Amino acid sequence: MSEERENQLAPATSNDAAADGLTPAAEKAILSEIKTLLVSRQFSGPMPPPECLHQYDQIVPGAAREIIDEFRANGAHQRTMDQAVLEAASTRDTRGQWMACSLVLLGFILIMSLAYTGHDGVAIAVAVSLLGAVAANFLQGKKSESSQPAKDSDSTEED
Repeated sequence: MSEERENQLAPATSNDAAADGLTPAAEKAILSEIKTLLVSRQFSGPMPPPECLHQYDQIVPGAAREIIDEFRANGAHQRTMDQAVLEAASTRDTRGQWMACSLVLLGFILIMSLAYTGHDGVAIAVAVSLLGAVAANFLQGKKSESSQPAKDSDSTEED
């Protein structure tokens, strides 16, 4: 049994190829294809592994440096864009708070003038609707903050 196993594991010789009806050129093409499939590698992530960078650099001198520089530039760009988004959101929130404050003050002035001129019922209606709108917006803002999951930062690249 061990002789048969050794025979099965032995590399093919040119006589074996001729017995199978393959020419040496066809056998070489098949072996080349098999070797190519066995050498194939994949990677995932922002940068190739160092071995691949070295191989890229051997094929095209300076390619590894270009890949690393592009990686750094992309990381810097991503951080700049994240900062711009945060600044825009902050500006929008600040503007909304100032607008709300202005409208509430205007509403209180309207309520006071209505109450002073003897329109108590209308003043009460305006006050209730103003306070209801402020409370609804405040609660809506708290609800949207709690429903948004905290975004994990995927950009942990270092320069």
